[in-house]
Amino acid sequence: MVGIMEAKAPEMFKVFVMRKVHGKYLWDHFHCWDSFVMNFLRNDMKWSLRRTTRPGKKTPDNVTQILTDTFLRFVWTISEFNIQVVFIVNSDQTLVYFSAGATETYAPIGSKQVEVVGKDEK
Repeated sequence: MVGIMEAKAPEMFKVFVMRKVHGKYLWDHFHCWDSFVMNFLRNDMKWSLRRTTRPGKKTPDNVTQILTDTFLRFVWTISEFNIQVVFIVNSDQTLVYFSAGATETYAPIGSKQVEVVGKDEK
């Protein structure tokens, strides 16, 4: 999120914002705080943290096409927006800040069935 914001609107990080800290209002530069990301996920993406309800498919039928599309999307994003490689983290779902845990994942708000890989019966 920070990498795309740096590439598309670097001036955002120079804007002063008012925030409340320990009952006092302070002027500070914009930061991509955890609360900002959580509000973005909830309000703009319409995602919420959901418990999984059923196992997902192990491997999609078109896995090669999906991986190729993902790779090309990464290449296009890096080249189009001139994103520094240092901003490309967690692309393999490791060290995820907003990790949902073993039995939860992010899904559209109101989802009735939420699939996850690895929940199948042993």
